[in-house]
Amino acid sequence: MICFVGDPHGQWEMIVPVLMEHRPAAAVLLGDMELVRPLHEELEEVLAAGIEVHWIAGNHDGDDPIMFDYLFASNLSSNNLTGNIRKIGGLNIAGIGGVFRQKIWNPKVDPTPRHKDRSSLRRSDRRLARDATALRDGMPLKHHVAIWPDDYARLREQRADILVLHEAPECHPYGFRALGELAEAMKVKMVIHGHHHQNYRSKTELGVPVVGVSLAGIVDQGGELIAPGLQATGQPEPVSE
Repeated sequence: MICFVGDPHGQWEMIVPVLMEHRPAAAVLLGDMELVRPLHEELEEVLAAGIEVHWIAGNHDGDDPIMFDYLFASNLSSNNLTGNIRKIGGLNIAGIGGVFRQKIWNPKVDPTPRHKDRSSLRRSDRRLARDATALRDGMPLKHHVAIWPDDYARLREQRADILVLHEAPECHPYGFRALGELAEAMKVKMVIHGHHHQNYRSKTELGVPVVGVSLAGIVDQGGELIAPGLQATGQPEPVSE
């Protein structure tokens, strides 16, 4: 079994006992960790039990340099699924973390990205060098947790069983058709996403099943609910800046 964990937001006391009870082969975290220590330390008990941990970032993982480093510089940094496809629990799982950012690419506004990759942004914006404390690898933290066109394009040419996202496809009121198109092009059997803190089932425009997961909620690889987590009662505001 694989467990897909909705945005933790620091609620590890809700997540770890469920993983220890069910003992899946792997857990995939859907972003917005809100870490107060490195991810491998936070999930030490889970890792010691032989449960693999993979992840994608959420928009809030770029809010603070310390929380950013606790994720991206942790011992689990190489298990970032964004732009990758990994064989996990016998399934090919692809990932796209983060959210669409206006400065890079917002397909609802313009289908043509303003920057196709990270090096393009660095070359074009000299202001990035003015505040080195807010940068990692020459780029503001919030752009490390953006959806990048080159990651999207690379995955679009490949195939996978499940696509995990932080941002939602078009079946959610704040979702993006571009992500539904990605799922359809990859011929995935299911999309699983976080960000909006809602447990629900739907489909993309062309019928790919979509499962949304609540804050600290957990589903399995078939989208079946294992732990309900904390369900949002209203719609969050979209992120686009």
